[in-house]
Amino acid sequence: MILLTDELRDRLLVNGRDRDTDHVPAVKFFNPLGEGVWLATELDADGDILFGLADLGHPELGSFSLEDLTSVRLPFGMGSSATSCSRRICPPRSGPRRRGKPAAFAGPNAS
Repeated sequence: MILLTDELRDRLLVNGRDRDTDHVPAVKFFNPLGEGVWLATELDADGDILFGLADLGHPELGSFSLEDLTSVRLPFGMGSSATSCSRRICPPRSGPRRRGKPAAFAGPNAS
């Protein structure tokens, strides 16, 4: 499943090369059947590791895997979805910036 257009991928890669700037989210990934929202601001050069806000009930800034997001399989043949961000959908964030190792992906059916 392809979640990113070439335009969004390029925008995230450009943001990923400029790590000293606090970027506005470029894309919102979400679980169309329940809890789970990921607001991505940057994409590493490897093309897999995104940085942004992951909210699975407890919002947390950190890194997460695009491959993990695309591999989620939900009921009715659905998977994760994505939408381009506008200020209405993805308001700017504030606060300190933290980087770390990619967070373990916990899908909607994780126990």
